[in-house]
Formats: sequence, C-alpha cells, structure tokens
Amino acid sequence: MCGSDTDADFTYISRSDGTWDDCGSNVFWLYKRDVICAVDCTVGDEEDCVVSGDVTRDEETGDIVVQSASSYNSGYQQGHYFIYNETPTDFFSASRDCFDKGGWLAVPMNQEEQEHLQGMITSDAFVGVADYYEEGDFFANTGNALVYTNWAQGQPLNSYMDEDDADFVVMSYKPGEVDHGQWFTRGSTTYWEHAASYICEYTCEESSEENECWFFSV
Repeated sequence: MCGSDTDADFTYISRSDGTWDDCGSNVFWLYKRDVICAVDCTVGDEEDCVVSGDVTRDEETGDIVVQSASSYNSGYQQGHYFIYNETPTDFFSASRDCFDKGGWLAVPMNQEEQEHLQGMITSDAFVGVADYYEEGDFFANTGNALVYTNWAQGQPLNSYMDEDDADFVVMSYKPGEVDHGQWFTRGSTTYWEHAASYICEYTCEESSEENECWFFSV
C-alpha cells in the first residue's frame, strides 16, 4: 500500500531507522527516491571496492561507511551459468523471477556467450538490457557496463506500436537466418506487458552435470 495505490512494487530504505518500506508500482513507477548503486570493481586495486561485510552504517548520521579493501587480493575469477525459461512473460516479471531465484536476466559478455545463449532459445527471448530510465541510453540490469551488444541492422529502433519509446531488448529466434540471435527493441513503459521467453544468469564456482560454469575476470 502506498497512498491510494494498493499495488506497491518497489522497496526503499528509511533514512531515519534503516527499515524497509514499499511504494510505487507498475502504474505509478515514477515514484522517486535516492539510489544506492552496487557496481562491480576489482578488489584490492580500487580503494572503495569491498565485499559486503565491509560496508557499515553510521548509527548517528545514517551514512553508509565503506572500509578500505587494500589488503584483499585482486583478479579473481567469477563464474556464471544460464537457465532458459520457455514460458513467455513481461520484462519486469522475468527480471523478478530471475532475482527471486538468486540471479538476474542474462546479459552476454562476448560473442562466445552470445552464441551459447542463442543456441538455448526456442522463441524470442529477453536479455537483461533496457533503456527505460533515459531513452536511447541502454544499460545492463546487472549494474555492469554494457561491454558487448549484438544489435540487428537498424537497431536499436526506439519505437513500439504507437510510441517512440521502446525500452526492452529481445534476442531474436530465427534459426538458419542471418539475424538469428540478434537484438531488437520491444515494449515500452506503456506497453510493458510485451511477452517473451527469457534466460536467467546465476553465479557458480564450478561446472556441474546440469550447467556449464562460464568464467570471467572481475
């Protein structure tokens, strides 16, 4: 519950006591609060790069206090694996499903991963890329920089139905055709219910019989 809105979807931290509350929704999504970003970094090479246990909150001021991580070793490897979900749903529901299971909507990091993911899909599938904050400014929902893209010719085309405001990105399913796996914009903040299948991405330490663990440096 948030004012007259009975469909609160977003959570914020109270400045006064640090407790969590909810407000805003898919209808009233413009509800605004300050934002704390978590960004990948190299532990040991960057002064403010820490593991979560080294972040504390000042009890008097409420400020976030970040401890130096200069004693940590850097350059370790982070593994991740992918699970394909065939049932079509909207972008936000797909993101929520991945998040609830401990992951996020998959974002290919390079051409090899792109080819792996496009080999998994059986229909158009969401990737974790969008521009619903600033039109034309696409970002990865992991919080990482968008280091790889696979746009189809003429994309991103920021239009959808009667809106000049396409916000979400799908990987096309056209096996045997040149644009199989290429990225197209779909949906918008008004037509956010555009449905597609999706791929969730999770962290791992080693491969298993069910899932191959891909590694990249962090």
